Amino acid sequence: MRIDRFQIALSCYQEALKILEDNIDYHHLADMYRKMNNVYKKLDHFDEANLFETLANEIDQEYGLPFTPDDQTLKKHQYELKYKNDLTSNQRARHLYSIGLCYIRKRDYSQALENLSQAEQLYKTNRSPDTPSFNTFATLYDNLALVYLFLNDDLKALTMWKKALDIRAHIPVT
Repeated sequence: MRIDRFQIALSCYQEALKILEDNIDYHHLADMYRKMNNVYKKLDHFDEANLFETLANEIDQEYGLPFTPDDQTLKKHQYELKYKNDLTSNQRARHLYSIGLCYIRKRDYSQALENLSQAEQLYKTNRSPDTPSFNTFATLYDNLALVYLFLNDDLKALTMWKKALDIRAHIPVT
């Protein structure tokens, strides 16, 4: 059943790839190549995975669209979190969230989960006027779902995506 889902995802990505190749949007094209790379890895098709990773890296080099881990950004957020004593809970949560995103890009999913979960708890327990918007919460849950998926915890991934969908369903329309 899990293989079937990956095959369906791969089919959808291939259709999207046809559209992107016709429109020459290099940023999205590189992103799509990376997604296909990840699916092929999950299917243990490493030759295809390497091909799409190479294609994405070539686009990054030629068009200046790096999608590599940004260690400087990671260190900046870690430094501010550790040494700035006057941070509000929401500022701390934003730094933890950014650190979590850096770890996702580095493919260190356990560290990503730790930081994103801490951000979620801070946001939930310290509601104030500077608490992020509904959409930010939905995106946080999307990222938690992605991390759980990479950690092979499908049930928790689905739970997080449901939270994201529930939040988006209740966002006031302006």
